[in-house]
Amino acid sequence: MAILIRSWLVAATGVLLATPMWPQAVPVSDISQPTAVFEHGFTRVEGVRELSDGRVIVLDAADATVHVIDSSW
Repeated sequence: MAILIRSWLVAATGVLLATPMWPQAVPVSDISQPTAVFEHGFTRVEGVRELSDGRVIVLDAADATVHVIDSSW
C-alpha cells in the first residue's frame, strides 16, 4: 500500500520522493558444509557469531535465549 501511495504522490505533485519505493537488498553469504552438529533445535535464529576460541554464540529471539556452543564437548 505504501508503494501505491508514494506513486500517487509522485504523479500528483510531479516531485520524486527521496525515500526508496522498494525494500533494500539484504546481503547474502553462502556457507560451507557444517563441521559440527548441535542437537538442540532453534526457533528463530537472529544472530550467530563465532568466537576466536572456536565457540559459537547463537541468539534465539523467539525463545529469548542465548546459546554458547562449544564443539569440543
